[in-house]
Amino acid sequence: MAQLIGVDMTSKMTSKSSKNARSDGYDHVEFRLGEIENLPVADRTVDVIISNCVINLSPEKRKVFSEAFRVLKPGGRLAISDIVATAELPDSVKQDMSLFTGCMAGASFIHELESILREVEVP
Repeated sequence: MAQLIGVDMTSKMTSKSSKNARSDGYDHVEFRLGEIENLPVADRTVDVIISNCVINLSPEKRKVFSEAFRVLKPGGRLAISDIVATAELPDSVKQDMSLFTGCMAGASFIHELESILREVEVP
């Protein structure tokens, strides 16, 4: 059976997730405290990474992708669903914490993300 690992930067969320998984009988699910820029996962041990609306929250997107490729096994897959910008964001939007936590202020252009992905070294 597959082992599933969830990573969150808050102990409140990892505790709640662990409790929910146990109460629903999912014994192959583990939640770890960590950040996407420094994943608490060993090198080349993950088959698939699914990231849903999280990368936009990181100011260190290059580090996020480097970490993803570090933990993926050769031939592993990275699936991303995230917000992207279609126009330059005004500074007032970039500095608005409510928009940042609402996933808007950290959005990048798709071509910027593609460029980072091409530049990141895949082990």
